[in-house]
Amino acid sequence: MTMTHSPQAMQRPTLNARPRPRGRRFTARLLPALLLSLTLLAANRGARGAEAEWSFRLALDGRYDDNIIQLSDRDIRRLENPRPQDITSNRFSTETPDDFIAIPRFSSGLKTNWLDGRPTSLDFDLALYQYAKNGIKNYQSYRVALTQPLHGGRKHTTDLHASYALVPDFYVRNLVSDRAIEESGIFPFPSPLPREEATYRKKIAQVEIEQEIVPDRLAATGALGSERRDYNRLFDERDSRMPFEEAQIAWTPRHDGTLRLRLAYRRETLRAHGD
Repeated sequence: MTMTHSPQAMQRPTLNARPRPRGRRFTARLLPALLLSLTLLAANRGARGAEAEWSFRLALDGRYDDNIIQLSDRDIRRLENPRPQDITSNRFSTETPDDFIAIPRFSSGLKTNWLDGRPTSLDFDLALYQYAKNGIKNYQSYRVALTQPLHGGRKHTTDLHASYALVPDFYVRNLVSDRAIEESGIFPFPSPLPREEATYRKKIAQVEIEQEIVPDRLAATGALGSERRDYNRLFDERDSRMPFEEAQIAWTPRHDGTLRLRLAYRRETLRAHGD
């Protein structure tokens, strides 16, 4: 039997060593089951009260990322050939700079005629990002979307789109935490400074109005939304909120739709919300 030993597997003491919170992982497992149950319940109720269609789709995507945590060339060399101080300072929690990612996807849709002549669509999407070598980078993405026509008919339609997306726990990289250093009570500070795992929760909410101006030729879209990132306790000074607004005009000059021209505008305002 041959046993191998990797420097990356050595114990890495930190200033504020503590297990990663498990509450988010429990939420991540519970949320898809809850949303799927709500979708099935809505489908059953819709089938009794109005004509309803329910559909679902399973897919598997894959991709390769040559730099999963956006390391510099110098840090890539450090990760591949770690020095003793890199291990003791907990500089890295990943094993390799690159990785293959498998992405199972589940999509479910409900379409019902609760409003006569204005069908309502409700969609749910779940994606599981699974890294082959670096499990700390695994994360889930959820999205719920609603589409509701406000003005029926075949001409000059007006549609309302609303969506909410959630990434419960996303690992960024290991960073120096001022809060961990302060709470450790160690003085003078060790060199190099120990690092902690920085993660955040991301939420995106958006409302969009789509107005057809010339049927099948000219349409305008306007959207308002907000993206929020909440970091774990050791890095909550990085918390942020980013409201955004979008506007777009799409022109289709050809009847067969082979050519489409778009003029788009987007404005983002990043606001710090850290402690």
